[in-house]
Amino acid sequence: MDRIPIGRTIGATFDFALGRYRTILGVIWLPILILGAAEYFVLVPYFVRLFDFLQYAVQHPKDHPLMPPEMQAMRPMIWSVDALAVVISFWIQVGIAKTVLGLRTGPLFFYVPVGLEELLAIGGFIVFLAIVYGVCLGIGIVVGIAAVLVYSLVSGGALTIADGMKPWLAGGLVACVVALVFALIYVQVRFTYLLVPATVAEKRFGLWRSWEMSKGNFWRIFMVGVGTLSPMLAFEFILIFAFYLVVVLTVIIQLGVLHPHGVAHHGPAAATGFLKVMFQDLAIYGAIIAAIVIPLLPIFYGLRCGSSAFAYKALTEKTG
Repeated sequence: MDRIPIGRTIGATFDFALGRYRTILGVIWLPILILGAAEYFVLVPYFVRLFDFLQYAVQHPKDHPLMPPEMQAMRPMIWSVDALAVVISFWIQVGIAKTVLGLRTGPLFFYVPVGLEELLAIGGFIVFLAIVYGVCLGIGIVVGIAAVLVYSLVSGGALTIADGMKPWLAGGLVACVVALVFALIYVQVRFTYLLVPATVAEKRFGLWRSWEMSKGNFWRIFMVGVGTLSPMLAFEFILIFAFYLVVVLTVIIQLGVLHPHGVAHHGPAAATGFLKVMFQDLAIYGAIIAAIVIPLLPIFYGLRCGSSAFAYKALTEKTG
């Protein structure tokens, strides 16, 4: 199998993300708007009621209040929002892959799924998750049984975990966990990196095709990811982490950790009420961040979703 050209793929991805701003915007604005509305109308009321519940529980500690029924009834809606986020993600990925591969049709200013590509890509992702969870469960059972047996043998036939875990066993478990994490990263890259473009271009279940085409390209994919995603991740880290660090410090000061007359000295109920107010303020802070980030989303999504399509294009040009 041919190799992914690292420099050419990174360069093409940046050219696409920076040069096709309006085209990418036409792909992403509708799904992002749908997801944002769903999160606002589901998650915000849930957390507001959660703070109300916590404040009541603190004020009436002897009542042992139960979670309000309306909050329990909202849990399926929260799960639905999570499922919607997965659908939206593949909606955007497929739309961008079609744009890169020259397969997108319809109006420029919005993209609506009209084929089976999104369903095939989501199905491939679900199969991938099933494989990963199944393998992890099997490995966990085998390693657990092996660890118990070995520990019993070296302990003279008696399982004495209560006396403390031996250093060699702890080290072995850590090594197994580290190896498993790296194995999962490798498998995820091989199975999912080319999943969407292969599904879009070949109109078939692209999970196995991604595994086939990514053979011998793991480190090249890694380098492409570093080259395309590092600027975006650095910007997000600086903007969001620094901003919310200020918010956290404000909360600590106002609660009285650093201030002798802070809210925390007026009792738990006052502190809980203050946290509720802070949560409401976070919506304002979040709007400020959104005003900064939203105009950059076409560039971010172009960098995030475009490289795999350009890598697929390069591989098929060489092989076809």
